Amino acid sequence: MLNTLDELIWIDHFFAEAFRVDSRLKVSEWAERKRYLPVGTTPFPGPWRNEVTPYLVEIMDCFSETSPVKKVAVMKGRRLGFTIGVGGNWLGFIVDVVPGPTLFVSGDSDMAETVFELYFDSMIESAGLGHKIFAQTQKKHSKKTGDTKRRKDFPGGFFFSIGPNSGPKMKSLGFRYEYFDEIEAYPQQIKEEGDPITLGERSADEYEQISKFLYTSTPHIEQTSRIKPLFQKGDQRYYHVPCKHCGHMQILKWRDENGIYRLKYEKDELGRLIIESVHYECEKCGGHWKNSDKAVFLGLGEWRPKAEPMEPNYRSYHLSSLYSPVGMRSWESICQQWIETKDDPEKQRVFINTVLGETWVEKGIAPRHERIMLRREGYPTGTCPG
Repeated sequence: MLNTLDELIWIDHFFAEAFRVDSRLKVSEWAERKRYLPVGTTPFPGPWRNEVTPYLVEIMDCFSETSPVKKVAVMKGRRLGFTIGVGGNWLGFIVDVVPGPTLFVSGDSDMAETVFELYFDSMIESAGLGHKIFAQTQKKHSKKTGDTKRRKDFPGGFFFSIGPNSGPKMKSLGFRYEYFDEIEAYPQQIKEEGDPITLGERSADEYEQISKFLYTSTPHIEQTSRIKPLFQKGDQRYYHVPCKHCGHMQILKWRDENGIYRLKYEKDELGRLIIESVHYECEKCGGHWKNSDKAVFLGLGEWRPKAEPMEPNYRSYHLSSLYSPVGMRSWESICQQWIETKDDPEKQRVFINTVLGETWVEKGIAPRHERIMLRREGYPTGTCPG
């Protein structure tokens, strides 16, 4: 008779092996098979559909067991479905397909707890994985549940959620997977311990051959940015979409290298946005696209690298809110925000950071020399469109 928790865990492992999900499955394929988005967590409740945010598919699949990619850095705007999509689907994939010890670090301790509870708890339940979350060892008189606000235990691994100031906790455990979220909010260093990202990375040393890392953030100030240098170390991928008129593949831009605004609008005599006037202008043929056209052209897009990575198997991605799908952030809303912020530097900064996904250059602070050199390749500097 099996009457100990350890024996029950062994049985669970036996059946888990017998019915294990094929490890050759890609993260995006797993999401469409298993993921369900509850009402109240997304504008698109119901079964996960890659077609809603097709630009996330390649990023997700970097974390598949069959992908050689080890590091992914994402510099982005907001309202793109990234946390629920890439973050949530990867963590669900870890529990169900490739279990291992996993570190999640967010902007601060409270944020780490909130994000974990709001997004990942619901993911675990809606994907039918709740039965896998329980303490993997049990000592006599222990009240350990394996399911707390900061830790989730499952067969073969666990999630550990902390803020960036938790240096001792990072050093005390070893991790195979590490997810650094909203890294612009991290302190430059932990007192007497050093850089929090480096501390976290070193806790994966024992898994060096099979570890994977994800770094994400909406950027802040150019001179102190964490995410931009990480983006520049990778292969710097941008999402190219086709013109519906001429088929020319291009990056969606607020303003191009020649100073021409690509997202255009008109105002009435009172200075109000004329909603019907909002359109995107193709850089080649000048054809007009409407926000509703995203339903077609986003699915026809592809990621293209612009640089050789500084490390092997290191991919980096940039994505502005101009790509937000129909039903989320619209071009009309973006133009309205710009009209309201054009004469206010602080509001301009919010626009540059959260919509365009670019850094803001703080006047009076000299950027580091190597960042100036990197600008020779024509990357946006984050200065305000005028």
